[in-house]
Amino acid sequence: QSYTLQVQWILEAVFARMGVRHQSRNFGNGGLGTTHNGIGAGSIYGPDVDVIMWDSGMTEGEERAKDLFHRQALLGGAKVPVLWTEAVNTAKFFHINAGIHVGAPGTGHYGLVQAENLTHLETIPWAERYMECAN
Repeated sequence: QSYTLQVQWILEAVFARMGVRHQSRNFGNGGLGTTHNGIGAGSIYGPDVDVIMWDSGMTEGEERAKDLFHRQALLGGAKVPVLWTEAVNTAKFFHINAGIHVGAPGTGHYGLVQAENLTHLETIPWAERYMECAN
């Protein structure tokens, strides 16, 4: 199972109830890297990309290749997509310097307040309670 297929399977029905057509596309190329896709991003992925994900860390470690893929993804379509990426340095650069919305796979625990005791727990926003407890 891929991230893309899981997103399609889960969100298609949700968006359909709102009258929005949802389509996920998986362009995985195991072992090849993304430089060749980056060069033709607009033609390969199309003009209507909302979120684009880079996940080639096991085959592509060079910063220039990551940068090329992300720049072309941003320039290749009719709108600027959200960058979902494991290329943290590239994501930070685009977020800080261009205001691009970015995200990365992770646990979702970064920035959560750790509850020290039950009294402190009551001061933490409801949705965040019990996520990080000292004991």
